Amino acid sequence: MSVDIPKSNPEEYGQILAFGHGVVLRKGFGTDAYVRGSSYKFYVITGGKGTFYTNGVKNDLSEGDVYVTLPFDYYKVEADKDCDFKYNYISLDVSNETYASKFGNIWIYNKDGKNRIIRNEEAAQNIESIVLEMTNDSRLYHDILLSYLIKRFVISFAALFYSNSQSASSDLELCCNTLGYIDSHFYEIKNITAISQTLNYSHDYLTKVFRKFTGISLEEYHRVKKLDLAKLLLSQNNSASVVADKLYYSSVQSFSKAFKNHWGHSPKEYLDGLKK
Repeated sequence: MSVDIPKSNPEEYGQILAFGHGVVLRKGFGTDAYVRGSSYKFYVITGGKGTFYTNGVKNDLSEGDVYVTLPFDYYKVEADKDCDFKYNYISLDVSNETYASKFGNIWIYNKDGKNRIIRNEEAAQNIESIVLEMTNDSRLYHDILLSYLIKRFVISFAALFYSNSQSASSDLELCCNTLGYIDSHFYEIKNITAISQTLNYSHDYLTKVFRKFTGISLEEYHRVKKLDLAKLLLSQNNSASVVADKLYYSSVQSFSKAFKNHWGHSPKEYLDGLKK
């Protein structure tokens, strides 16, 4: 059993897709297994003990730890059998090209589920500051302050991981640059071939490199990214036809079919659920 408070709020230096403040997983309980989309989720453990199982790797956490789930992770959470597990979190989609490529590097080096626990006071404080600001949107200069906090977090967190990474090969750099380009130019990308054309590589070579380092196809990343963005756009009161157009679906019908196949409900059902 858990209590969750989701919210969507796009910002200049990234997109907060959701956040949780004072989330509690009761002792002995666990969540269902999830597959992450193309966003990054950062948890700050505020009390108790618990375990994350990420891509088959077990990570035990306690108060003060920061834990990260990355795009396309398969994970679940369990509270300790003797105490509740408490945490705050932000789910972040990096849209700035520079930051996106650095986060891509983090994803590639850590996609196996290892090395996800960060014991760094500054990182924890940065996340807590963002969560606190998200709960107080009545404050003067709220948007400016929140954008600054997100920018500071992205820079410091990317640097924290990047400093511990190996020197990138040319193919790894290409993969990171591809991730950065997709994440920061998504509304300009009409199809997959446009990516390879813009980056001036053959489509076959680019897709081979992308799969080599990420473990998924370029097409799958692009597809899931579109459907993540579709959900966000719908939550911002855009109609299905507007979303289909923004994301270059051939028709609203093809968009609705893809959305339902991925999320398990139609855009209309999703919108109806938001109104309840």
